[in-house]
Amino acid sequence: MNAGKNEHSGNKMKNYTDSMLPELTSEDLEMANSHHCKTWVLSKMAKEYIGVFSWFEDTGMGLQTVDEDTLRCIAVVDHELALRGLAMMKVSAKSVGVELETEGFTLLQRYRERKVDQVDDDVETPAGMEVA
Repeated sequence: MNAGKNEHSGNKMKNYTDSMLPELTSEDLEMANSHHCKTWVLSKMAKEYIGVFSWFEDTGMGLQTVDEDTLRCIAVVDHELALRGLAMMKVSAKSVGVELETEGFTLLQRYRERKVDQVDDDVETPAGMEVA
């Protein structure tokens, strides 16, 4: 195995490092330090969540609660928005005394474009539920 690369289905895959995280803007930092973001991090830290893994499709990352003071990023999508979200989450976590472990734990997943089903203009779409 080459340093910094993994074999995956015949394609080279990059390893995650914290140096991939973008520099946050003042707006990003303001959002990361918002009550909403801090509360979200704290909501994942309850004893009943220890060991639980959750994939967050909207942010492109998977997190596991390790203990009452530690979250671990298990995977993040290799996309600017997901990496920015992870950088912001690290700020939110730190601000409430939670360690968000990344380097050495996080797998970098390839970004795949989502296929959106195209709506055929010739097909009539019902406006609502039919009631008899």
